[in-house]
Amino acid sequence: MEFERKIIEHDMVAFQELYNNNISELVAFAYRFTYDIEIAKDLVHDAFVWIWDHPEKINCQGNIEALLLHIVRSNCLNYIRDLDIQDKNQEKLVEASIFAGMDIDDDPYGQKDELIKRLKKIMGSLPEKSRVILEKHIVNGTKVKDIASEMHISESTVKTHLKRTMRVLRENMAIFLFTSILFIYLFS
Repeated sequence: MEFERKIIEHDMVAFQELYNNNISELVAFAYRFTYDIEIAKDLVHDAFVWIWDHPEKINCQGNIEALLLHIVRSNCLNYIRDLDIQDKNQEKLVEASIFAGMDIDDDPYGQKDELIKRLKKIMGSLPEKSRVILEKHIVNGTKVKDIASEMHISESTVKTHLKRTMRVLRENMAIFLFTSILFIYLFS
């Protein structure tokens, strides 16, 4: 109770103690959501900033560590939600870029064959579980919850595999897509 009061009053020593005693555990907790240590650190630091900026929200009767954990968890869930929205948009952008400027049935420059060869190479470099999940979701149109049930893993694990795999595809296909679209544009 005394400790929470000091935090409410912006006692820097008490806040530093709160930070030092909880930072590593909270970052480890956030990492389980994000699978990215830098993002986990950012989300935890945001929680500490929120505590510092909103001392009136701290209940002197409660446990400030529990509040911090709740804030970090909320930050992580918001991050995942925002990432999911962003990835859905980027996934559509990748799909649109793949087929931009070329009719799949009418491919006079052989770009479709090169694209398929490149995709197969990238797919072959993926971890098996990620590749299987991507194929089930994209090729077969299987829903995330059905994949999770079928593979006996959590839905968040399926989503994480999909996010990582889409990131690999975007990174590896970006140069190829740019040159393919440029080639089609110049020689059409």
